[in-house]
Amino acid sequence: MSNERQSFSTGNSERKEGMKNKWATFWLWFFFGGLGIHKFYEGKKGIGILYLFTFGLFGIGTLVDFFTILCKPHYYFPNQQEE
Repeated sequence: MSNERQSFSTGNSERKEGMKNKWATFWLWFFFGGLGIHKFYEGKKGIGILYLFTFGLFGIGTLVDFFTILCKPHYYFPNQQEE
């Protein structure tokens, strides 16, 4: 019985390893959206650097991010394809 519990808890900890918090992303966007800090938090370094040099794609990217962040579930896996 204890082995089943250990394997179940191990599965949960592995699953939460790469998950990001929606509200942490939102507050990083709110204070540092133009600098792309929320993109670095999600692990999207390439887009983060682009936001840093273009001030959030001239404000358009930060506006789009507002809606996409609010539509995400509380815990989510960021899309790693944009790196």
